[in-house]
Amino acid sequence: FKGKEVAFALGVNLSFARGGSVINDILSPWIASRYGAGDAFWFGTLLCFGSCASNILSVALDLIHGEAIGLPEAPTNAESGLLGALSLRRQFWYLCGLCVFLYSAILPFNNIASAFFVETAFADLPLLEAQQRAGNVMSILFLAAALGTPVFGLVIDNVGMRSQCLVGCSAVLTVTYVSMASAPPAFSMFCLGMVFMVFAGALWPAIALVVAEKQLGTAYGVATAAQNGGLAFTPLVVGHLQTSAGAGSFGPVMHLFSLLGAIGTAFAVLIYHTNKATLGVLDLPSEQAALGAAKLHEEEALVLAAQTKEIASYL
Repeated sequence: FKGKEVAFALGVNLSFARGGSVINDILSPWIASRYGAGDAFWFGTLLCFGSCASNILSVALDLIHGEAIGLPEAPTNAESGLLGALSLRRQFWYLCGLCVFLYSAILPFNNIASAFFVETAFADLPLLEAQQRAGNVMSILFLAAALGTPVFGLVIDNVGMRSQCLVGCSAVLTVTYVSMASAPPAFSMFCLGMVFMVFAGALWPAIALVVAEKQLGTAYGVATAAQNGGLAFTPLVVGHLQTSAGAGSFGPVMHLFSLLGAIGTAFAVLIYHTNKATLGVLDLPSEQAALGAAKLHEEEALVLAAQTKEIASYL
């Protein structure tokens, strides 16, 4: 996918992932209500075995077909490790920060969304019905992302405008959390689904444009590690806030998610401004963006080599 349709490819991948989340949000409450929580856990275990088998199959296919077409495993001059991570450009770190705060604002909320809707919007319904209604509403987030991300990926590949999309989705996320207490649950989850679709479709391909090819593995590894760090820490804060506020009180938690959205918006604005200083590659269609990014990285490499040579001459 080098230089073409990378956003679409990532969109298809995310679409399948979010489709699994939709199935879980609908089927898990249904199985638990009719057969018990134990059978719901066994259903999840079965899905995990299927995921493991698919992963093993993908590795085998990569070995077979990659060797057949002569696909290299990695650039011979790839940079990795701590030094490789520290040498990544400032724009990458802005993308990394945006990744942490927006994912931490969406996925941890989904963990408590069932309790939030059961105790607020559906508080007047019987418990089992409220839980089923909450599961149905929660599925809208990932259903919107599953259906829309491949289409949005195609748009990104052909139009560009990644930095503008990141600013827009961050702002919408913040407004959604601020207004969630008074907005219909289905509308709020649809907005979060749109945010998740635009964010994922624009962010991950953007990383490949702001770092050199030899640093791609390090860049994606750092971004994923930072994302998972945020996803591990945020639920601890959410749990503390919920415990302190008491049962049924979600005000402090919603303030936290609104704050995360606002910080993410600040990072998105920084990305938008720094993009202007780097030939605007994030806002170009994929093929043009790949060419512009390659030219930019080549110029940076020449400047770095000249600076290194100049320093060496003084030693």
